[in-house]
Amino acid sequence: METNIYKIWSADNSKPVYFVGDQLEEYAERYEFDAKELIATGGVEFVCDFSGELLGGVVFVNWVRYYADSLEHSLDVSIPANSDLDGFIPVAWCHNENELIHINANAFDWEAAQ
Repeated sequence: METNIYKIWSADNSKPVYFVGDQLEEYAERYEFDAKELIATGGVEFVCDFSGELLGGVVFVNWVRYYADSLEHSLDVSIPANSDLDGFIPVAWCHNENELIHINANAFDWEAAQ
């Protein structure tokens, strides 16, 4: 089963918030956005009611599933499609533990899942 992962971003470039598909209704209520619109369009924006200024939004993140192996760990993870496999990956979905994690990518050997 694939997991949909979303990112809440802010126009002020503060740290983004990530959540998974089964948390969609919870986050839609908390951040007051339309979950059906997000699913249909892949993104929603937060606009200030008074000024019309863009404050942020929620987007679907394009993820790629990999098997990552090291001497200590074997992981089944989904990572953002543009991730650097030789650097630090600040957010990944671990299918083994069903949770968001971060990964020091250069510590692993990577194989794309089929």
